Amino acid sequence: MPVHTRQKAGIGFLVQGGKVFPNLTVAENFEIAQRHRRTTGDAPAIAALGYVFPDLQRYRDARAGLLSGGQRQMLAIEMVLVQQPVLSLMDEPTGGLAEDLALAVIDALHNYVLYNRSGLLLVEQNVTLARRWATRVLELSDGTVASLEANQTEDKA
Repeated sequence: MPVHTRQKAGIGFLVQGGKVFPNLTVAENFEIAQRHRRTTGDAPAIAALGYVFPDLQRYRDARAGLLSGGQRQMLAIEMVLVQQPVLSLMDEPTGGLAEDLALAVIDALHNYVLYNRSGLLLVEQNVTLARRWATRVLELSDGTVASLEANQTEDKA
């Protein structure tokens, strides 16, 4: 499905490694993504850079290509979420990140999903981290379903 069709359908997509425009500033990357924001009746809008990851505000004038890998990943995630997707598909949002930063990313995604009442389909190799907030977990091993788990607790989204 072409990107513009996915966006109109309310589907956000983060490719593995999170892509940003390296020659543009952090603020310019965010502004480009924000132009494609869906307008929804009762969903709160992400009005400013740093809504999901406040530390990005410090780097707003820095070239995105000069950010650390974790900072680029946070920018890429925020660029997806600013579009107000109903469902976000994210491939390895914590790939290559230190454990503490990976945990912060997963927690931020969880908070976003709860607050905006949106869905998140997460592909993640760190199973422990993925299970932290998941309501359903489908574990694959060599392309085969190894386990299926449904966690129906109220504190998960």
